[in-house]
Parts: sequence; C-alpha cells; structure tokens
Amino acid sequence: MKTIFLALVIMLLGFGIAFSQDGAGDNSLSAAGDAAAGKKVFLKCRACHNPGAAATHKFGPNLDNIFGRMAATSANYKGYSKALRESAIVWDEAALDQWLRDPQNFLPGNKMPFAGIRSAQDRADLMAYLQDLSKAGQ
Repeated sequence: MKTIFLALVIMLLGFGIAFSQDGAGDNSLSAAGDAAAGKKVFLKCRACHNPGAAATHKFGPNLDNIFGRMAATSANYKGYSKALRESAIVWDEAALDQWLRDPQNFLPGNKMPFAGIRSAQDRADLMAYLQDLSKAGQ
C-alpha cells in the first residue's frame, strides 16, 4: 500500500513539474493581489522604470512583458549589471517576489539601488498590476 501511495505522489509531483513548465507559470501571487493598489505601489518604481513598452528606458529597464522573460534581456537596455547578465533568472512570480523583497540579497552585485518592498501584499498587488499590463499588451 505504501509503495502505491509513494508511486502516486511521485507521479503527481512529476505532473506538477511538467504542468508548471507549459509557459503559464504560477500566478498565485498576482491572483491574491489588487492591480489598482499595485498601480499605487508602482509609484515607488516609476522613478527608474516604465511599466510598459516605451520609446526610451529610464535608469532601469522597461517592465513590459516581464513575466516569462529572461533577466537582462529588455530590448535596447544596456545598463544591466554583470551579475544580472550572467544569471539564469527567468522572471516568474516567485523570482520577482524574492527580487522585490530584497534585490541585493536575492542577487548580490546587481545595480538596483532599492531597499525592497517588505509587504507581501504590496508585492502581490504590484505583480497583479504588472500582469494586467502584460495582458493588455502595454
């Protein structure tokens, strides 16, 4: 009986891993967020980032279609740190949540001069806002 149960658990875990790699990603954080509140949280980011595809980047790269994008690949942005360029980060909600909480601890040597967003709800709201922008194609 234990062998059957263990085999079932392994099979379900394998299915979960395969399912999570289909490009949809885990949107549980943004699903718990409020995009309208996230737009207000984005005011902390706006000094350095444009939320959508803009003609010019600010100090940091534009954040259009951030989800599913490999780190350090925003078109025409040349200011990435060596640490970010050499990372293998793909921006999903889990990675972005860790980055937003404490950028320097998440990836030492990056250039983002930001202390982070301590509130888990604020990070979820921000991700909901960025997800809405991605869906709208902005």
